[in-house]
Amino acid sequence: MMEKQSQSVGIVVSVCVAFCLSGCMAPPKNAETEAANSAIDYKARVSALYEKGSWSEARNDLREWVALNPEAALDWARTIKDRANRITVTGQIAGLWAETAPEKAAKFAVGIKDYDFRAMAIDQVARSWAKGDLDAAIAWNTGIKKPTDKAWAIFGVVFELAKIDPVRASQLAETIEVTGEETERIKKSALKSIETNRLK
Repeated sequence: MMEKQSQSVGIVVSVCVAFCLSGCMAPPKNAETEAANSAIDYKARVSALYEKGSWSEARNDLREWVALNPEAALDWARTIKDRANRITVTGQIAGLWAETAPEKAAKFAVGIKDYDFRAMAIDQVARSWAKGDLDAAIAWNTGIKKPTDKAWAIFGVVFELAKIDPVRASQLAETIEVTGEETERIKKSALKSIETNRLK
């Protein structure tokens, strides 16, 4: 049975792009920093910042929280009432998790049942993983079975790769197998992201 077509692909793509621009790799932590972080009420801090709309500032605290306890951060994300925001934050957490534990984050992402949540999470994991280990990120997407999931994984890698090697990014984008309208849209978005990065 074909997978239900998503009506929020455009939202997923645009939000993915917005979040990628504010992200960066987490700095290494020492024992003193770990001890200090353990006493921080990240749930209260992150919740307050998101409620105020301070997304960039919240991301810094969220990164620290995810590095310490990704499951707790995900539990909090599930309490967000607005579906679009819940999708966004879940994907953001998956991407941050991939900075320190990409294999675990990848397993979580592909295991999500809801398509829109899964698409966002896979894309964000792929981007984070590509920043840290491009070859490993590419190897991961080759092992994904579902065409749409595979397409999103390639999309995430292409977005990052386009910043340093647009030719190779184009070649990778062309490997997206078009099996229907959804994968066709993802492929077009991947190719468009390459042109966007070229203009920067």
